[in-house]
Amino acid sequence: MPVSAAIALDYIAAKAVTYAITATSSGTVGYHVEATLDAPQLVTTPSWFTVSSAAFTGTAGPFSVQSPIAGIRISASALSSTLLTMQTLQNAGG
Repeated sequence: MPVSAAIALDYIAAKAVTYAITATSSGTVGYHVEATLDAPQLVTTPSWFTVSSAAFTGTAGPFSVQSPIAGIRISASALSSTLLTMQTLQNAGG
């Protein structure tokens, strides 16, 4: 399964993260969104856990993780000539 590079997040100031995933082709793509409580920029081998998984065509999201996490990434399955893009926004406000 192809796994994306980790997106490091501000787990100290941020309270939540919202993400959306876009696929470049019209085929169905299976994926898992994985998160970690370990800071990926500081820990050599972070422990990842699945936040959500689904199959979709086109765009999936937006979805939210309501607790602070240190990193997020995509693990894709059933992927053939499709590029997945993940966009994230963090809530750093009170």
